[in-house]
Amino acid sequence: MAESKPEVCFITKTTLERAPHIVMPAWFLGTNGLKVRVLCYKRGRSPLGDEKEGDLEWIETHPDGKLRPGLMGKILDHLRFARAIRRERRRNPGQVFHINDMGACAVAIMGLWPLKRLKIVYHTHESLEPGLRPIIERLEKFICKRSDLVVTNGPNRARILGCFHRLADIPLSVRVSLPSDWPMPPRDPEMRRKLEEKLTPKNPFIIVYQGWIADERCNLEMIKALEKLPERYCMVAIGGNPQERYYQECVRYVKEHGLEGRALLIERMDHRDLLKHTIVADAGIMLYRNIYIGHFYCAPNKVGEYSACGLPMIVPNYPGMENLILKYKLGAVCDPDDPESIAQAMREIGESPENPEERHQRIRQAFLDNLAYEYDGRKLVAKVKEVAAG
Repeated sequence: MAESKPEVCFITKTTLERAPHIVMPAWFLGTNGLKVRVLCYKRGRSPLGDEKEGDLEWIETHPDGKLRPGLMGKILDHLRFARAIRRERRRNPGQVFHINDMGACAVAIMGLWPLKRLKIVYHTHESLEPGLRPIIERLEKFICKRSDLVVTNGPNRARILGCFHRLADIPLSVRVSLPSDWPMPPRDPEMRRKLEEKLTPKNPFIIVYQGWIADERCNLEMIKALEKLPERYCMVAIGGNPQERYYQECVRYVKEHGLEGRALLIERMDHRDLLKHTIVADAGIMLYRNIYIGHFYCAPNKVGEYSACGLPMIVPNYPGMENLILKYKLGAVCDPDDPESIAQAMREIGESPENPEERHQRIRQAFLDNLAYEYDGRKLVAKVKEVAAG
């Protein structure tokens, strides 16, 4: 008779319409010996495809994707979600309740109350800055103090979170990344050609940016850096919302300084399409302004995505990122507030004597050996199984 698998109720409000990283722990647990039920507002289109989701089951509280407007609507949606958590608690109070991110703390407390004698894992991917969200921070501390396991996405953040909430044990560090068997798109010459058609230089050196286009991500400084470089250096920034003021400010700067053929801003797209655009670029870039502790000790998923695509990358010269990039020879670091420094890092990669194809293979191998999700994910599986057995 087959031994029954430990059960996990993975509580997250986030859907899967765009990036998969928030629910990556559920996928990894579900494909490594645990039976996982994902409780969420709405299940989006999975970048993995149904056949890759292991033992996952889905419970949607808002399958139509419609959330109520206004404060009262938000409260009613939270109560609806909390009731679904309560039903899971009644169904199997002995399972592991995996609370995923700060945004789920309030509804998890409502749905699981009282928390005594429950098996709880708290897993956060959020940026750290004490005092930024005082109410949610209090709720998070309440959850952390009652959790059997606390998980965050980098060793520096783990140490800070442990000190901030005065936890008895330092949280487990699980880097945000992609697993080694993630279905990567091919390096499609046609996709490369389509990008080059939108750019002015012939044989451009394309630097791709993924993510939110915002002041704290230093996108305007990236654009200004292009002015200090030869014309062949171009940037494709993917993830913007044309309705936001900062996005419009970037577009305006591009037009006023004649950079239309070198700086391309593209709206958000789903993760599969994002990878198709990323993998044909020559380098990746991700910068964070030093305004939060979580930015200074950032542990972004872009390291995993760019290295999975074999791209060298430009990152901020903060201690954790600089150590990681230099340790595995993944690219160059810069001062994210200084366009001159950013340009120098771009030039360092663009003028590297290393053969581009050999560099691509070397960085891809570094991802497979050291940066893929399972590198830290195995520890998560082992710890969650310990909690389930406890």
